[in-house]
Formats: sequence, structure tokens, C-alpha cells
Amino acid sequence: MVEDILDLKEDLFDLDEDEAIAVYAAYTLTNMIGQPDQLEHLIRIIKSMNPCMMVVTEVEANCNSPIFVERFVEALFFYGACFESMAECMKNDEKHRCIAERTCFSSAIRNMVAAEGEDRKIRHVGISVWRAFFTHFGFEEMELSMSAVYQANLVVRNFTSGSSYTFDIDGKSLIIGWKGAPFSLVALLSTSILESMAPRSHEAFQDNELPLTLSYDAEVKKGDPCNLQAPFEILIKHGSQMKRLRSGKRCGPSQHKHLETARRDGQTSEMGGSASNCQVLPAVSIMRMATMELIKSRSRMAGDSSTLGNASAFDSGLTHKHAKNLKHVFCLLNAAEKFSNQQYDEAEKLLIFLLSASHADHPIERVVTYFARDLQERIDMENGNFDLEKEVADVDVEQALADLKAAIFRSEQLLPFTQITHFTAIQTILDSLASAEKIHFIDIGTKLGSHWVIIVHSLANRKNFPVEQLKITVVCTPKDNVEEKVEMLSSFAESMNVPFIFKIVNSEMHEFKQDQFELEAGEVVAVYMEFCQTALAASPSNMEALIGWVKNLNPHLMVVNEIEADICASAFAPRFHEALFLCSAMFDCLEDCLEQDNRCREIIEKVYFQEIIKNGAMSEDDGSFRRHRKINFWREYFARFGIVEMELSQPSMDQASLLVKESPCWKSCTLGMNGKCMLLGWNEIPLRSVSAWKFHKD
Repeated sequence: MVEDILDLKEDLFDLDEDEAIAVYAAYTLTNMIGQPDQLEHLIRIIKSMNPCMMVVTEVEANCNSPIFVERFVEALFFYGACFESMAECMKNDEKHRCIAERTCFSSAIRNMVAAEGEDRKIRHVGISVWRAFFTHFGFEEMELSMSAVYQANLVVRNFTSGSSYTFDIDGKSLIIGWKGAPFSLVALLSTSILESMAPRSHEAFQDNELPLTLSYDAEVKKGDPCNLQAPFEILIKHGSQMKRLRSGKRCGPSQHKHLETARRDGQTSEMGGSASNCQVLPAVSIMRMATMELIKSRSRMAGDSSTLGNASAFDSGLTHKHAKNLKHVFCLLNAAEKFSNQQYDEAEKLLIFLLSASHADHPIERVVTYFARDLQERIDMENGNFDLEKEVADVDVEQALADLKAAIFRSEQLLPFTQITHFTAIQTILDSLASAEKIHFIDIGTKLGSHWVIIVHSLANRKNFPVEQLKITVVCTPKDNVEEKVEMLSSFAESMNVPFIFKIVNSEMHEFKQDQFELEAGEVVAVYMEFCQTALAASPSNMEALIGWVKNLNPHLMVVNEIEADICASAFAPRFHEALFLCSAMFDCLEDCLEQDNRCREIIEKVYFQEIIKNGAMSEDDGSFRRHRKINFWREYFARFGIVEMELSQPSMDQASLLVKESPCWKSCTLGMNGKCMLLGWNEIPLRSVSAWKFHKD
């Protein structure tokens, strides 16, 4: 026992020569960050004892920035996670919780937020800072034992709120968090590193050369360069700009299998179950069953709609509710078939029945309603029935556009498709440009641009090949409002010390020119295209123009993110069926990931996916027809231009597999491969594709 840490001496420990020494420092070092002489003295004493290992547990946060706003935001996220964990794990009136919140947390928050300079005694820093600090003192980071990590998993499972705890590996250290927000670290250290790495003088420490005095931005840059975690860290570090991870990746003795289907254990089979333990059948499952029923009934029912009012005509093993859902889908399929055979009156009878009986308490019912309404409009058009007295709703256009934009942004945060496809595409590009020092990233077809932050952050973590310049050029139209994101992105790049240029090319995708991109000598070009083929597929000349202009840019790599669907058949029935399956899978996803009464879900369903229904299934090839194609078509199409498909990088596929597991809501998200292309789907229905391509030089 010593009153001052500076009085600590090695001889106070009564060490024996044959003793194996292990040191455990639990939440001790953080309190000394503001007193570097004491911290250095303690580390020197520990090292002089030559321990076989030292285990450090500390707070994993970065509330040490000299800039108030950065420190405030980081403290807000960190203590928000702390308070939320206490709220779920302890009762509201529990004495210990009240004491912790009013004393420990309250004083720490007040110190971090209100105090400046030497008055700020509590200074939390992250593992990257501690890692650099210990290296200077001759310590080497070691792997935690697999049994220790496994035990951590077992301990968490014993808590009712265990599913909210998250584990992450940063280098060789274990990061413990709450719903993805890190708050503790466990690191294992040894003194086996060479003496040439011995610590520098006390004067150097005072001169701020050691990383404990680094600001927030410096800590981020000191992180492991180009590691697997880099794209994920941005979600945690900058939660106000992008979605924070709802849960981290679990660590255990078994390794993750690449591109496996993420399905919840014990999921009810597609054919349903007993009423006592039945779960809601996905819309896709009901669609499959209805399609099979339609095939069987063609001979049995001969198109007689009189039996459609009787739910017992379907599988008796289904609950009454599921049988009713199945009957409505069957009705819709039957109506579509009659419409394609120009039996408009018969089709209309079925649609009248549907629109009067359908409801909105299941995704498949909403799908049926949207398709039935649009099919009824098509029948009215074919019969020349136009309701000239139909009232037109008074719509606030500006508010409607604002609501749609907010809904799309919200869906990007909560749905897996945008996040996983962006991460996969960006990581593949960054891996292919691992040694490039001047990078020109050309983005064609973007809308929100949240992935630009990932690029900046990942490049800031480079060590072996520091980036001399990052240029992002966006091809868009003025209505995309990309300008409003430039200031935020430029500030972020400046804070990360990434030399950055942002350029906007206001042009239609097929009309831009090479000189608009201001290509420089020595820069490596990478092109990212999102939904470009879908937008231009109806016009072969425009599509060829786009490919020609991209080829002239001589990109090192082109990565394509597209909708995976085949809604382009000239015949109505197959186009209708394909769109119906696609929308069923999407509505299942919305149901699982968004709250049932969420305004965002309603807008996405009513507006965003109307393009698939109206401009795909219901429209004929009259200029408004949107051609959704699958990867097999694009593979043959690109081959005509000498464009060769490349492998996606292994880290990008690893990240995709890990991301699928990040949210319990994404349990039905599925990953698969088609050749070298990754397919992302829902309930095993492919919805998106990510592929990488290289241009052959003539």
C-alpha cells in the first residue's frame, strides 16, 4: 500500500526468483492519463518485474480530444450505452444503479464535458492509443486464449440481456460493447519484445511524443491500417452520420463460414405449423405455395372462381389466417393469368373480391392490394373506362419529396441491402488499390453517398502507403442534391488528414465526357456504378454510350451494384410473377426490419416500390418500361465490350458475411454466389448483386 504511485518500488513486492509473475490492471491506467509521470513510473515498475504477462482491462472510448464538440459527441455515445445497459440490467429503483448514475457517471460526465486542460482529470482513450503506448515501453500485444473468449460468450448467455452485449476483436484485443457501442477492452501483453524498442526518456513523454496525448483524430489514424475492421469502425465512431451497429460480431471457437445463409434457429417451416406455436409465414413462402396451388388447380378447378371463397380448398394443415392469405394470392395469380388471356371480365371479378377482402396486417396482403389496384387500372385502360370525375388528392409536393427522401435515408440505415452492398463494393475497390497513393473514385448513379465516409476513413487508416490525394467525382443530376453533403465530407476528410478533392459532374449517366473528370497523371481510377444498368437498359444506345465513356476513363477496376431481377419479359404473365416474388421478398424485409406502423415503411411500400410494380410489371415497352436484368444477362453483355469479371476480394466477402449477423432483424437475409458475383437476398429470393469488372486494353 502506497499513498502515491511515485512511491511504488519493485522491492515492495517481495519477488522470488522462481516465481511466474502475472499482472492484472483493471480500470487503473485511465485515471493516470492526466498524470503522465505517475503512469510512466507504474509501467516502468511493472516492466522491471519482468512479468510473463499483463492483462489490461480498460474503458474503450475516446473522450480525450482537446476539441469540445468531438469530446462531447463521443461522451454522449459512450455514456448513452452505459445508461442503456444499466436500464436493461438493473431495476429503476435499485439502490446501486442510482448511486452509480448520480455519483460515478455524473461526475465523470461533468469532468469530461465542463473541464478543460489540466482540470480535465478523466481522459478515456481507445485500444489503438494504448497499443502504441505499450509498444514504446517494450510490451508486445498477445492473442487472448480461445478458451477465454469462449468463456466470455458463455458468461454473456447467462444474462437475460445477454443478446445486447457484443464482442469485437481489434487486433488481438477483445472489445466489449452494448448493442455495438464499445465500452470496455481486454488486452494481453508480454515483455518479450526486443530491447531496441525500449521506452524513450521522460522528457520525450512530456513533449507529447507518446500517443497518450493524441487527440481524437490522431487516435483514429493510429489504428491498424487497412484491416478488416476499418469499414465497421466508422459506424461506431461517427454514429451521427451513419447508422450505429446494433450489435457486434460474436467471437467463439468456431470460425465464420463465408457467405452462409443467416437464418434463425428453429424457424417455422414454410408449410406452417400448429395454431399453438405457429409463426407468421413469410410472404415469399405464401407466394411459392400459391404458385404450386395454381399449377395443380388448372386441371382441377378449370379456372372456376366459385371455389375461391372457400378457404378449405387449400392445405388443411395451414391456420385459417394463412389459408386466407394463400387464397388471396391464388386469386391474384388467377386474375393475372386471365388478364394475359384478355379475359378482362373474369379477371375483374377476382380483383373486386380481392380488394374487398384484403387487409394490411400481413406483408403478402399489402403486396396483393398494390398489385390488384394496378391490375384493375390496366383493365380499365384496356376497356376504355376512365373515371373523369375521380378526385385528385391535394398533395404538398415539397413535403412529399422530403418525406420520401427521409424514408429512403431511414431505410438505408435499417435495411441490409444498401449497407452490405456498399461495404462489399467499397472494400473490393480499396483492396484493389492497396498500394495506390493518388486515388480517383468515380461514383455513377449514387443518391445518398453514405459510402464516401467509409472510403475516407479506411484510407486514413493506411500505414504502408499513405494517400497523397483522394478525389471523388460524382456523376449525378442537380435534383440529387449532392452539394449538401460536400461540406460534411470535406470536414471529415480534413479531420482525418486525408488530402481530399470532391467534384460534381451534373450530367445524365450516358452523356458525360472524359474531360469533365479532370484526370491527373499518376492517379488510379476506380468506378462504382449503382443501378445504372436498370436505369438505361431500356435504351441500348444510352447503355452503350455509358460503357464507352467509362472505358475511356481507363479504370483500374469497375464495381457494379445492381438489382437482381428479371422483369423484362415481353409477355405479361411471367413479368407479373417475377415482380410479385420480388416485391414479396422486399415487403418481408420491410416487415422484419421496420416497425409495422412505421411511416417510413408505408412510404417505401407505396412510392418507392411502385416503380417495380407500375414501371415493370404493369407497363408495356412504351418508354416508361424499366428493364430489370439478372447478372447472367449483364455478364454476356459486358463480354461484348471486352469487360472481364473479376473476383470480389476475400475481405469484402468476409465483411458481408459478418454484417448479415449484425442485426437480429436480418435473420432472413441470405448471401450466395453466381460465378464471381455475390448475390444478396431475402428468404432466399435474390434481390441485389455486387460484381467486379476489368476492361481489357485494346
